[in-house]
Amino acid sequence: MDTDTGMVRVTFPDQDDMVSPPMPLLCIGTGSALRNAMPEPGDNVVCIFRGTQLADGICLGTLYDGSYDMPANPESEQGIYFEDGSAAYFDRATGTIVVDAVGDVQIIGKNVSITADSVEITAKSVIIDAPVVRLNSNLTVKGTITELGEVIDNG
Repeated sequence: MDTDTGMVRVTFPDQDDMVSPPMPLLCIGTGSALRNAMPEPGDNVVCIFRGTQLADGICLGTLYDGSYDMPANPESEQGIYFEDGSAAYFDRATGTIVVDAVGDVQIIGKNVSITADSVEITAKSVIIDAPVVRLNSNLTVKGTITELGEVIDNG
């Protein structure tokens, strides 16, 4: 596979492992909405040929061949599932979008806005590194508030 050009080379086991010349991969979207889904070496793919030569081929993408389990619950979940166990999917049964990462998650943007009826954060620690933090409502604290290591309220 050549990620710079979107071309793949395909081995045909039924043709004495003949290898195709680079052929284009059918992609979903273009330009600003291109989806990155290059097949991995060893994946089974489906190709179509516009003529009789291998150079006339187009790789349509990967083919589910039953050699691995379908991820999660395909009846209600649609998403992207990765080899390390991470996933991002929509659960149609609950209407929930789930991002489940084995590693870190980064949200990067000029401005990030969260609008919700409720936001719950469960973590060992939360660090807010900002020159200004503004709360536009009541604040309830369960525990201790400290400033530069000095207790200012034992709540």
